[in-house]
Amino acid sequence: MKLLTYGLALAALLSFSCSSGSSGNQSSIRLVDLLDPGAFESAAANESAVEPEGLIPLSAWRVGQGVANLEVRDGKLHGRATSPHPIIYAQLPNWANPSGSVDSVELGIEMSSGSEVSGTIVGGDKPDVALAVYNAEHGELFLRSDVVAKLGKQTVRMPFGSTQSLADAKFVHISPTNEEGAEFEIETVRVVTTKERLSSTPSGVNWQGLADIFRESIVSHSPQSFRIDVTVPAGAWLDVNFGVLDDQPVTFEISSVSSDGALEQVLRQTITTPNRWESFAVDLKAHGGKNVTLDFALSAAKDNEIGLWGNPNIRVDRDAPSANDPAPRNVIFIQADTLRRDHLPFYGYERKTAPTLSRMVSEGVLFADNVSPGSWTKVATPAIMTSLYPTTNTVAEFSDRLPATATTIAELYREAGYATLSYCSIMFTGKFSNLHQGYDELHEFGSLPEDGPKTGREYVDRLTTWIDRHPKTPFFAYLQVFDPHSPYEPRKPYDTLWADPAGRGKHLETLAKLKPFIGKPFHYQQQLASSKEMTAAGIDP
Repeated sequence: MKLLTYGLALAALLSFSCSSGSSGNQSSIRLVDLLDPGAFESAAANESAVEPEGLIPLSAWRVGQGVANLEVRDGKLHGRATSPHPIIYAQLPNWANPSGSVDSVELGIEMSSGSEVSGTIVGGDKPDVALAVYNAEHGELFLRSDVVAKLGKQTVRMPFGSTQSLADAKFVHISPTNEEGAEFEIETVRVVTTKERLSSTPSGVNWQGLADIFRESIVSHSPQSFRIDVTVPAGAWLDVNFGVLDDQPVTFEISSVSSDGALEQVLRQTITTPNRWESFAVDLKAHGGKNVTLDFALSAAKDNEIGLWGNPNIRVDRDAPSANDPAPRNVIFIQADTLRRDHLPFYGYERKTAPTLSRMVSEGVLFADNVSPGSWTKVATPAIMTSLYPTTNTVAEFSDRLPATATTIAELYREAGYATLSYCSIMFTGKFSNLHQGYDELHEFGSLPEDGPKTGREYVDRLTTWIDRHPKTPFFAYLQVFDPHSPYEPRKPYDTLWADPAGRGKHLETLAKLKPFIGKPFHYQQQLASSKEMTAAGIDP
C-alpha cells in the first residue's frame, strides 16, 4: 500500500462531501431493505435436500507436525500438542458437484488448554504440510475460530473467508490448539458446502457469490413465493440478477399484483447454467407513481432447488436534473497495489512512467504528504475504508476481520442512494477482511479469468460494462488493480519500454539458481530472498 492510494482516497471523500446524492429524489430502491422476513410462502422451506458429504472419518487423520499419540479411541480422535502450532491433515472426499464451493468447516472438539482452532483447505496431489506449518506459525491459516477451553466440548464453525472451489478442495489441515502440551479430543470434522448451507437455511437476505462474484441477494427455495410492497417512482426500471447452484432448470417469475389479486407477469426467465449470474432490466414505467405489490415466485421440477435474486433494485433514470437538485457525482476510487511513489513523475521521478495518472493530476488535486498506518494491504486498506487506525478497527494480522460495527465509505455511499461496486484483486480487500460491508456487488480475485497480478484490464472492462448498463445510475466503485505487483513483467508493449528483453533469460537463470536457497515457503513461492540467501547462492545482493 503506497502513498498514492491515499491521495485518491481523499479525492473520493471530497467528491462525496460536495455531492452526497439527490435531495428528495430516490435514485435507487433496494428491495432487500423492504423485504419482510415473514413474507415467504413455501411447501419446502428449511427441508434440506442435500446429503452432507464432507464428513471426514476420524481414521483418515494423519500427523503433520507437533502432535503426539494421535489415535482414535472411544469414538474420538485423541492427541497431544508438542508444539504451539500442531498440524493434522486428512484427504477430502470426491465431491458430487465439484463446481460448488466450500462454506465452512465444523468441528466437535474439546481441549485441555488453548484459545484457538485454525486450519486451511488446499488442492494438489498431496498435502503441503510445510506450508501449513509455516502459515500456522505466522497466523496465516484461512480458517480460524476462538475456543474457550474451560467450557469443555463445543462445536466450532470456521467460515471460509476466501472462496475455495470444491474442485480445488483436496486436503484439509487443522491446527487443533495453539498451546504446546494441550490435550485435544475431536468428535467430528465436517466440511460444509455452500449448497448444503443454503439448502438448510431459511429463505431471506444473504450475501451470496457465484464464481466469486458476490451480490446482496434474496435466497429462496422452490416452490416458493414472496411479495414486496413498493412505491414505484416515475421513470423506474427493475435491475435484477438471477443465479442457481445446479444445472437443473429453475424458473424465476416476477409479477405485479392487481387490486383483485390477479398476477400480471413482469418477467419470467428459466435459468439452467449454474454458478453464473444472469442480469435483467425490466421497464416499470407503466407503474410509475403507484403503490405496487410485486410477487416473486420460484419454481423447479424438484422441491428445495435454490434460487438467488441478486441485488434486486428499482432504479430511476434522471434525464434532466434541476439546478436545485443536481445529478450526484459518480466516484471511482482507484487503489494501485505496490505502486511506488518514487517511480511516478508527478512525485519527482525522471521517467514518464504514468501518463494517464499524470493527466489526472494536472486536472485535479495532488496530495504531497501522506502517511500510511500500515506497510501492507491487509492493514492499510481497512484504515482507508473506515478512517480508523488499525488499533481501533482491530485489523492487524492475516486473519483479522473488520468488525461489523465499523462504518465503511461504501456504507456511506449506499445510504446516500448510490449503487456500490467493488473489484478486488486480492483477498485482503474483500470479504476475507469483511471489506464487503456496504457493497451491492463484489468481484473477488477468484473471478478473474487468469492467475497473476495483471488485473487492470479485466476489471476496467467489467466496470465500464456496468456503467454502460447503468448510464444514469449514481455509483461509487472501488477499483483495486494489482498490475505493479510481483512478478514484475509488464504486458506488451511496455515490457520493452525501459528494459532489454535479452536480459530476461539471464534473470530467469538467476532466479533458478537462487530459489533452492530461499528457506520460508511463502518467500519461496513469491521469489523473495534475503541478502543472506542471495550471498549463499553466490549472487551479489
